[in-house]
Amino acid sequence: MGIPLNYMLGVTKYFKSMKIEYIIVKEKNEICSDRSTFLKLLETNSDLEIDEDNLSYSECEITFSLTCEESDDESEIIFHLIIESKDEIENDLNNLNTVSRGIRKTIKGSGYSFQFNTIWDETSQHYCKKSYPLINTVENLMRKLIFQFMLKSIGSKWIKEAFPQQLKQKISQTAERNDVEDLLKDSLYHADFVQLIELLFERYTKVQSVNDLFKRLENVEEFDEVEKIKNLKPQSNWERYFSDLIEFENLDETWRTLYDYRNSVAHNKLIRKNDYDEIGIATKKWTVS
Repeated sequence: MGIPLNYMLGVTKYFKSMKIEYIIVKEKNEICSDRSTFLKLLETNSDLEIDEDNLSYSECEITFSLTCEESDDESEIIFHLIIESKDEIENDLNNLNTVSRGIRKTIKGSGYSFQFNTIWDETSQHYCKKSYPLINTVENLMRKLIFQFMLKSIGSKWIKEAFPQQLKQKISQTAERNDVEDLLKDSLYHADFVQLIELLFERYTKVQSVNDLFKRLENVEEFDEVEKIKNLKPQSNWERYFSDLIEFENLDETWRTLYDYRNSVAHNKLIRKNDYDEIGIATKKWTVS
């Protein structure tokens, strides 16, 4: 009879505490070759204390389990370390991450060649789940802002006149439908996170070609027409339509920071408490009190 996958992986449906699991691999030799010597290595850090199945670092206490075994070819020692919070409350999650940093620091500073692999991190999952709704809300607010503001500023023709051609091509390549204008009328939901900021800040000219520009210059007779020609220089939609009416300091930088975090959340990369706090600061600018 086979072993159930959820049992083998140690995944339970309900839990109060949170855990981080590591697989730590080391070449087999006389140095740190079993559970006892591995624990002694951790205790070389004076800030790290071990008492049976409890481990504390900088006054942060968690529980842990440690097993070790040889690889099948007996060339390496494989340590399986699990550290677990006392509860799911925020303070215990911080304690868990503090202890994790202490363990990493100790092993890295030992001078021995350990391969350190995080195979399960429920604290990161916790902050990813909390971060996603914040980022998702802001992304949809940006779509709403762009569509409503552009529609009010220059009417429904904005899709033809104020949408950089290169960006249209990007969206058409990733969308399921070929009618780009129809896609854009659908509240920009086919433009991804980074394309939304490109729509605002990518500079473009309304001149279709160099020949078109020369034709316009040939017909210039009055001063007002000269000013119209000047307005054909490459500008972003933010410069043309938004900047004089909307105050948002460092919007481009803030949005690109959120884009990086969005990718981390979407691809299940490690998200820590400080990352979640930065996401909160960035998204708070969009909330209305």
